[in-house]
Amino acid sequence: MALPVNLRSISRQVILLLVVGLTLRIAFIAFHQHPLISDERDYHKLAVSLATTASYEYDGAPTAYRPIAYPALMSLVYLLAGEQPIVVKILQAFFDLMTAILLYLILEKENERARTIALGLWCFYLPAVLYTNLLFTETIFTFLLVACCYAVIHYKVGTTKDALLTGAFLGMLTLMKPGMLLLIILLPAALLLARISLRKYSFVLVGAALVLAPWVIRNYLVLGKPTIITNGGINLLIGNNPNATGGYTVKFPENVFTEAETEIQADESAFRYATEYILDNPSIFIVNGVKKIAHLFSSENGLLVLNFHKNPEDPSERFSVKYASIPLAIVILVNLAYMTILLLGILGLFYSQRDMLWWFVVVLIACMLFTHFIVFGGSRYHFPLMPFFALFASFIIPNIRQAFQKLTTIQKSAFGILVVSLCSIWIAELYTVINAL
Repeated sequence: MALPVNLRSISRQVILLLVVGLTLRIAFIAFHQHPLISDERDYHKLAVSLATTASYEYDGAPTAYRPIAYPALMSLVYLLAGEQPIVVKILQAFFDLMTAILLYLILEKENERARTIALGLWCFYLPAVLYTNLLFTETIFTFLLVACCYAVIHYKVGTTKDALLTGAFLGMLTLMKPGMLLLIILLPAALLLARISLRKYSFVLVGAALVLAPWVIRNYLVLGKPTIITNGGINLLIGNNPNATGGYTVKFPENVFTEAETEIQADESAFRYATEYILDNPSIFIVNGVKKIAHLFSSENGLLVLNFHKNPEDPSERFSVKYASIPLAIVILVNLAYMTILLLGILGLFYSQRDMLWWFVVVLIACMLFTHFIVFGGSRYHFPLMPFFALFASFIIPNIRQAFQKLTTIQKSAFGILVVSLCSIWIAELYTVINAL
């Protein structure tokens, strides 16, 4: 699978953007280190376990609570460079710049201006800079997701080799975020709507299965269940119990895990309780689902607190108080970048032609919305969508007014509803933060 670009044809402007973008990320990583927090500790422990004992264990016990792909990548870095989280972060900076390059390549058929805008938007997208400094899956997952999009757009699973590679990308995505199984299921719909043959799609499934199979077999042999993850029920429970808020909270009813003795049993108990709660309370489930989507598209609150609060995990201080303590200039700059690209990307999505890229992104958004409507929402989960909004924003940035005028009345109305909805979410969040001052 050759890249459809001559490296010599890349302009100096593009090279300069990439160099400055990489410098910005590495400088932030170098001068803004912090102790491992939250998920970072788990991923670090799992990576150390893989690197030192070749076993996937947490505190000496085999686990599949977190999917293996990201800790496995970290363990390779630890084997080569020692247990140095900062090396993983620097590697993430390079992966994030490769995401920018992929955006440039995806727009091969567009004019150079649009391609450069898309690449430049990602090079200087501040949330992307901040995520490279966290041992979270977001940066690597987003790169793989854009790489998968690139493979689908340019090669359209046309040959067996291309289909297998696309499937491998989807398998790796699923080993980072199991919700991507839904994308594997719905991707044929995007291909059909873009009038692309599904003749080779079976090889996509084979490629994904080849990547997933070793992990599923390991879990069957070690844990007794052929599963990708053992926190699916827990995630469902987080968003569907009497104490659910729509966001991340682990205040569960006391009787959920009474008889659970293993990780598998705890997950199954959580799944049963959450499923029964949904069936018994359908109206609450729908209301909470709307709250989950609001959390999904809230501001970059979690990212800012994790990067800039002196003690993000302090249980004695409410999250809104922590958020309110972040310097206002940083909050404005980071959120302005996110909100601007999101709104312009939505407008670009309405404006753009219904080609394979458009259908891929629409199906991806549908997968994300459905998944988080069912489980729970959080601001970090919108990050993998942002490169695609940057792509569509690049189409209209040269002439936003003309793009809006070309929309139909229905499209203008739908865009207006989305803008009002998003602004309502952000205003409500601002009100909560102001009250915390």
